[in-house]
Order: sequence, then C-alpha cells, then structure tokens
Amino acid sequence: MTLSCGSQGWQLSAIQLAAFMHELQTGPKIVAPSVADTMRTSQFGMYARTVTSAKHPQGLVYWHHNGYHPASMNAGEINTVMMYYANGVTVAAIINSSYAPDDNYYPALENAIASI
Repeated sequence: MTLSCGSQGWQLSAIQLAAFMHELQTGPKIVAPSVADTMRTSQFGMYARTVTSAKHPQGLVYWHHNGYHPASMNAGEINTVMMYYANGVTVAAIINSSYAPDDNYYPALENAIASI
C-alpha cells in the first residue's frame, strides 16, 4: 500500500514510531509546540487516557493514537500504538497478531509504563 496516502505507506520500526510521536509532542520539527498543545487539548488525532498505579496514585495522563490492519484484509494482522506520557516517556508498540482475548492491549502497556 505504499502508493496510498496517509500512514499506509510508512515503514517504521517501533523505535522510529516512538521517535516520531516524541518529536510530534515536543516539536518543533514536525509541528510547532503550540499546534501540539492544541492537538492534545482538543484531542485532534491523539486521545487522552489516564492510568493510575502505586507510583502514580493521582493518575498519569498520556495521549495516544493507534491503528490496525486486520488479518481479514491481508495475509497477517498488525496493531500499532504510539503513547506520549505527561512525564515525558514515549512508547510505541507494534503487535503482529491479534491480541487475545479482546484485542485490548492498552492495559498491558499502561501497567508496564505506570510501574516505571
């Protein structure tokens, strides 16, 4: 799908995806910091979630964007997510299969980061 517009032509590792999300949030190479602020506050293309843990009992906010290409549309399945935490931690994950039991991989990632 490299001839399609949007993200379908991107070929990035998880490290590159995390670097993209981090630069998008901290700027100014991709967008100005004021644009990133607007994207976060208005949830334009990134969505806020809060995770609580023993280390973050008041909650730790992060912004994320995800995507997937289901197995029904190609020879395999891929799930991706980029997460930028309010404490400056940036995470990206690429999962090359369905994530059992309900395709909700957020709790596993949230728990891993919230324990840092």
